Amino acid sequence: TKRRQALAKLDTLIPELFFDAFEGGARQHQIAALSEVCKRITDGTHQATKWSPAGYPFLFVSNIVAGEIDFRTEKYISPDTHRELVRRCPIDVGDVLYTTVGSYGNAALVRDSRPFAFQRHIAHIKPDAELIEPEFLWVMMQSKNIRRQADRQARGIAQKTLNLRELQAFSVILPPKEEQADFLKKVRGVRRLAEAARSSMERLDNLFLSLQHRAFRGEL
Repeated sequence: TKRRQALAKLDTLIPELFFDAFEGGARQHQIAALSEVCKRITDGTHQATKWSPAGYPFLFVSNIVAGEIDFRTEKYISPDTHRELVRRCPIDVGDVLYTTVGSYGNAALVRDSRPFAFQRHIAHIKPDAELIEPEFLWVMMQSKNIRRQADRQARGIAQKTLNLRELQAFSVILPPKEEQADFLKKVRGVRRLAEAARSSMERLDNLFLSLQHRAFRGEL
């Protein structure tokens, strides 16, 4: 229980670090529209998707969780279907995914080159790495300022929706690359702590299940 509580605190630490470093102080930073620091902002496939019993994962809004991509899914596509779906905009390491419908405002960074595709309710953001570090943009898309903008622009009753034009106009800060790099050192330190805590929690869970099984069998 304490391990889970620690993980919950670590999950909120990175946005809090961003607020302290870039939003909570008096220092001013260059402001730009999101579209000005990105090479492209589009969304997932609008095509009717042909499913396969196995293959590459097809992701939905629910797969963007706690700042990460959860690749566990019940929907798969064939390699041929995958090539067709990502043809207009390939998914690259360093791209940012951002949910825009329903549970809007959740961001995740593409961290490896495993093939996948995703629905149109997820925005596909390609940062211009000469202007902004992809990981820095990923953190900023989870910040309080971006969340306020998303809340103002989301439309609808049953399913609130952000359209791409509004997303492209989001106001973002653009600190010098050196400041971005210094901040990301702290972010990576927090991520290492979180990964160690998750690994430890998995071992504890497995140990508990093993002991529980032995207890039910009267082996303790």
